[in-house]
Amino acid sequence: MTAAQALLHGDLHTGSVMAGSREGAPVVRAFDPEFSFVGPVGYDLGLYWANTLVSAERARALDALSDHADQLGLPWRAFETEFRLLWPTRVDSFFDDACLDRFLRRVWTDSVGYAGAEIVRRITGFAHLAHPTTLPDPVPASRRALRPGRELIVRREELTDVQAVEADVASLGRAAAHRHAKGAAP
Repeated sequence: MTAAQALLHGDLHTGSVMAGSREGAPVVRAFDPEFSFVGPVGYDLGLYWANTLVSAERARALDALSDHADQLGLPWRAFETEFRLLWPTRVDSFFDDACLDRFLRRVWTDSVGYAGAEIVRRITGFAHLAHPTTLPDPVPASRRALRPGRELIVRREELTDVQAVEADVASLGRAAAHRHAKGAAP
């Protein structure tokens, strides 16, 4: 709460986003904002990614096809594109385009770190996500979700784009599947 950059939703996840169309134009709305606060821009995106990554582990546990991987890149690209489009209209033109790039880099790194922290919090804390808890045995999926959670926190500076995050999460998933196939703990 020391980075007062934007008004945030504060609890952004797939259950608090609705997508549709109005008069032929696509519309996306976030609702249920009772946890709103002013904080760092990357916070909401990190929460959304965390929810998506934990959902992906549930889908994997059920051998269900999903589009969870797309949910990492789509919101980031939409945010970055819109922010860059609006940048020339800023009131304070003192900040140049190099500042824009540094700011977006910071938002990205914050988002990755917040995603990891939210995964760990929602798996190990009191406010669990329903995704793994609805499985007959939630432990393997929860453990698989915790690994990328840790990596996103520890390696947030190294994971510089969507592809790096996706590759890191995928490699952890393959390693967990390999251990599981060999009979080791997931």
